[in-house]
Amino acid sequence: MSYDSIYISPHEDDAVLSCGGKIASEHKNKKILIITIFGRPSEITSKKFARRKKAFDEYETRNIEDSGAMEFLNVDYVRLEYPELFFRGSLLTLIFPTIDVKKNDLYSDLYIKLKSLITEHLSSNGYVFFPLAIGAHRDHFITFQVGKALTNENRENLFFYEDIPYVFVPYYFMYRMNNLCMNDERQNIVKQIVSINSYFSEVHGYSKVLSLIPLFFVVLIHVVCIKRKSNIKINEMEPYVFEVKETDFFKKISAIQQYKSQLKLLFGNDSVSSIEKRLREYSQKINSAIFYQERCWKIY
Repeated sequence: MSYDSIYISPHEDDAVLSCGGKIASEHKNKKILIITIFGRPSEITSKKFARRKKAFDEYETRNIEDSGAMEFLNVDYVRLEYPELFFRGSLLTLIFPTIDVKKNDLYSDLYIKLKSLITEHLSSNGYVFFPLAIGAHRDHFITFQVGKALTNENRENLFFYEDIPYVFVPYYFMYRMNNLCMNDERQNIVKQIVSINSYFSEVHGYSKVLSLIPLFFVVLIHVVCIKRKSNIKINEMEPYVFEVKETDFFKKISAIQQYKSQLKLLFGNDSVSSIEKRLREYSQKINSAIFYQERCWKIY
């Protein structure tokens, strides 16, 4: 089957969180496929059976929630079921998520797999959407790198969406743009730490005092390591903004609510008002005159 739009989602909820409004609008007259890459726990998650069983139980719960969201949005989906970061990564890749991405078998295998799926299922006038990898989650970064490699093959129909919820965090968007050589915006590191700390305290209830030390290292990694000009050759980035109607916006929220086990982590609680507040705040930073919008980027 051919699809008008293919969304590449690192984890079960990423495409819905980041592009759910666009998906809700498109599904009325277009065929949509969402390909989820990571999620399966490793068979050797832990030597303790109980802990391993808990990981697989959580995996099954997320799959059930994801199926509910896909059915609610009336879209097709495929799960590739690669183990996610915490079941395969070393301490080094957790601290430095962009290190040696192209030098591992997972990247090569994923590139071949996604290229094959896109070639087979994308319609001649269709579009593909990859994550921009804001927030430097290694799973998102690997997925972005595959997408960027495909753009090097002159795919004019490929875009990169802004990752929700990472784009909510103060300065994370700036860090990513700096890394992609779009600009070199510099701001006081103390101001960055205070702003990010306030965000995590408000949304997740973290102690502002206890989280300062680990937060300092998070910001330092972004500023010193991730901010370094990457090896990715980018000549230009062009933004594309999709305006979402109010009815589709609330349909997106309803789809997000299918991921019940993740809502507190993502938004602080599972209320419609909390989800709406975060999404609208993000949208207003793009254009305060529009009710809600989602933004993606074309990379040349």
